[in-house]
Amino acid sequence: MLYTLEKRGYVTRRPGRKKYMRTPMRTHYRIGYAALDNSVMFSDTISRAIVVAARNAGIGLIMKDNGLNPQKALTNVDLLLQEKVQLLIIYQRDEVVAHLIAAKCHEAKVPLIALNFAHPGAYYFGGNNYLAGQ
Repeated sequence: MLYTLEKRGYVTRRPGRKKYMRTPMRTHYRIGYAALDNSVMFSDTISRAIVVAARNAGIGLIMKDNGLNPQKALTNVDLLLQEKVQLLIIYQRDEVVAHLIAAKCHEAKVPLIALNFAHPGAYYFGGNNYLAGQ
């Protein structure tokens, strides 16, 4: 019976053991996240927080690293949209490609959240300089 349950994805065998555990629920909602550059401490901190929040909420997360490169950010957006994400979070700072990214998401009917740098038509999540430090 366990063999059948494992083949159908209901249980998984614990690595190196003969015991099985229930397979985690399959996530139905998928978010794409393209980080500014995970070698930058602040960007890495944001990325880790997004991973934890997605895991805690049972949401599928596909991550890409833009490497501070606008062309790579455009490529990452294309890859994430091909993955059929239902929401895309972008953290990139080049205003030249911002409108291209926004247009791609608009065409795919995928909502866009822009972190720290505004993108046309995107929901913006960033610092409020007036309230900073309070």
